[in-house]
Amino acid sequence: VKLCLDAVGGKVGTMLSLCLSEGVGTHVTYGGLSREAVQIRAGTAIFSDIEYKGFWLTRWMKNNLAACGGIMDMRPNMMRELLEMVRLGNLVLSETKLFHLTDYAAAFKDVTKGYKVAFDCREDEEEEEEKGEDEVEE
Repeated sequence: VKLCLDAVGGKVGTMLSLCLSEGVGTHVTYGGLSREAVQIRAGTAIFSDIEYKGFWLTRWMKNNLAACGGIMDMRPNMMRELLEMVRLGNLVLSETKLFHLTDYAAAFKDVTKGYKVAFDCREDEEEEEEKGEDEVEE
């Protein structure tokens, strides 16, 4: 896996970086939904030669879209074009398979088969029940 796009950060971002290929992997963080920092493991950074980058959409739009009249002018036309491509069959939406985050190896095992990978990052039901019981006891 050459690219990891991380909107969550925290433990999820750390686990995603473990999926990256040695010497060519790039981890891009563009959000922090977990409100936790991504922890870069020293071994992964040193021995796997992984690159970590940040991406801020607001800055990118400011630097790249001024000549186009801005994103608000482009969005309606872009959506019409994309929907027309789907209608004509020129843009085919791929199947999405859902995996629990702990099954990341299985998720990427056959990634060349043409499906999108989505991760369910919720905790197991048993852990949720235990947390609920702990809260009641307090």
